Amino acid sequence: MTEQRARTASASGLRLIGHHDLAGHGDGMQVIRHGDVVYVGHTGTTGAGTSILDAADPARPVLVRQWAAPARSHTHKVQVADGLLLVNHEKFPYRAPDTGPVSAGLAIYQLADPLRPERLAFWASGGRGVHRVVWTH
Repeated sequence: MTEQRARTASASGLRLIGHHDLAGHGDGMQVIRHGDVVYVGHTGTTGAGTSILDAADPARPVLVRQWAAPARSHTHKVQVADGLLLVNHEKFPYRAPDTGPVSAGLAIYQLADPLRPERLAFWASGGRGVHRVVWTH
């Protein structure tokens, strides 16, 4: 049997500018930057759903908001385009028994104030929900 070794990613040419511990919710899955705002979708293992950071000073990002994930769901994908923030809602954990309602679909937020999104609508997809969201302008 051949010994397998973990590959190490190189940080050559990169330097750390800033860091935030996301209030102890380090399960960030997708990170999207929109101007001076950073949106983080969480995998759901910590209970966090979406985090919003003010990164006007990249060396000192500030956590402005953090939404909890809906019960039995996670919101690990975020996308921004055309003044809107899209956040997926998907059953989590994937193989969990059906013991109650699941938030499954896509939440749509208006970004008139990017640090304080306002929910415009929710499209209920049913089933396990929305997994991948790719939207650009």
